[in-house]
Amino acid sequence: METCVTRRSFLGSAVLLSLSRCVLATRSTSVSTDAAEGTKAFKAKRIARSFTFEVDAPPGVVFPLLCPVREREWLDGWKADVVYSDSGFAENNCIFTTENQLFGEAIYAISRHEPNQGRIEFVIFFPEKCVQKLDIELKPKTGGGTSLTWSRLYTGLSAGGNALIEQITEAAFQKQAGVIAQSLARCCKQLQGR
Repeated sequence: METCVTRRSFLGSAVLLSLSRCVLATRSTSVSTDAAEGTKAFKAKRIARSFTFEVDAPPGVVFPLLCPVREREWLDGWKADVVYSDSGFAENNCIFTTENQLFGEAIYAISRHEPNQGRIEFVIFFPEKCVQKLDIELKPKTGGGTSLTWSRLYTGLSAGGNALIEQITEAAFQKQAGVIAQSLARCCKQLQGR
């Protein structure tokens, strides 16, 4: 029989450590091995949001801008501290931290970095509040532009995190996404001398 041990991580959520082989499963209701008798189980909330926009620059110009260091060039107020990167820029398994207006402290891990396929994926941890998965896909357009789709999946880690997620209405998300789209489009025009 295989054995798994649960421990609390620095993010305040349970992590499974395998002593040999372990099968991981996901649940919409968290299960605690150390909960006191009579404790009500927490039910995570999850929402998905997506936004597609276009910029007048090819994917080869746009993709490098999706980086914790390069975002300073185009996103007003962006500040990030790179914790780990072999190159000093965005790459697979790069870790960086920043502050989020809604959730506070944010720890980013780049879980997919495929410039040739136009795909980058981030897993973003907001300790004791939320986990967000951000997928960005770039597709070339006829005439040299790029279509970008940003897909975000938010999952609450606590009652407080659930309450914060509820504030991400479709209208609020579209407003924030519009600012990102305008900022990136403006930077792409400047980089191409337009």
